[in-house]
Amino acid sequence: MHAVDLKRGISIGAYGGMVWGLVVLAVSAYLKFFAFDFTILHDIPIFMAGGAGMGLIVGAFMEVLGERLPFEGAVAKGIVLSVAIWLVFFIPGVFLHLIKPDRYTVEIPLHIQGLFLAMVLGMIIGGLWKKGRD
Repeated sequence: MHAVDLKRGISIGAYGGMVWGLVVLAVSAYLKFFAFDFTILHDIPIFMAGGAGMGLIVGAFMEVLGERLPFEGAVAKGIVLSVAIWLVFFIPGVFLHLIKPDRYTVEIPLHIQGLFLAMVLGMIIGGLWKKGRD
């Protein structure tokens, strides 16, 4: 059993999340499933901050639960945790849509993109995690 170093998990997660925020911005700008409210240059710090927040959560869970997960390798653990956290946000949204479909919409292309990008976040954090152990 290893000692929990939450600072390490949060830092790797936040850094990986900032990188992921730039990936999300690039993918979203390329696929154009939605219109941006501002210019891409204006959105860079916003997406990096949002990515850092999501990455921070994934990194913290990686540090706390990493040894307990039944998967081999940091990348697999990162993907599973990232997708699980994405589902924690996605599933209530589906329920909100079922309750009030006129207010909460389900946008299938956006959700598929979100799932794919959650996997990418797990790959980035898992790769950084693996590199940090070497």
